[in-house]
Amino acid sequence: MPLVYTVVPMLFWLGLLTLVTLLAFFRRDVVRGWAPVLVLAGIVLAAMSLDLLPVGAVCLGAALLPMRRGLPEGGERLGRPQGRPGAARSTEQSFSETAP
Repeated sequence: MPLVYTVVPMLFWLGLLTLVTLLAFFRRDVVRGWAPVLVLAGIVLAAMSLDLLPVGAVCLGAALLPMRRGLPEGGERLGRPQGRPGAARSTEQSFSETAP
């Protein structure tokens, strides 16, 4: 019981904070340096009291909002091919040419 209600939620919050910190460090054009601070503030506020849960949620939302705005629309910055989702081969190459 303590594993489900104590350890796993802590790992989730630690993972969220780690990912936002890494994004702020490596993708400064999308995530600003204050985003990990807001995530940490949201986590601490939610852990202090359930009365502060809405304020913590606003902090988390404010920290994660710029990440949504920074996502590319068609996958052009992610290296994905344009066209239908999941299309990895070119239109000239048939499936029989790629099969062994």
